[in-house]
Amino acid sequence: MFILMCKDLGIPNCLYVSKAETEDEVILPMMEHSMKTHPEKVGEWMLTMTKEDIIEMMREKIQQEID
Repeated sequence: MFILMCKDLGIPNCLYVSKAETEDEVILPMMEHSMKTHPEKVGEWMLTMTKEDIIEMMREKIQQEID
């Protein structure tokens, strides 16, 4: 299981966690959550990064849950 936490993306007070079987399945809900709940942060990212850069940044923060 792969997990990505909003707090790991620089939003410390958000408890949102995306969990899925693949990295790609983790990124889509996190991207949707970020755009809906934290548009100011996404706007900040987009000043210096492309959408592909943001996805790659998220991918680097994904952790694999160990059973």
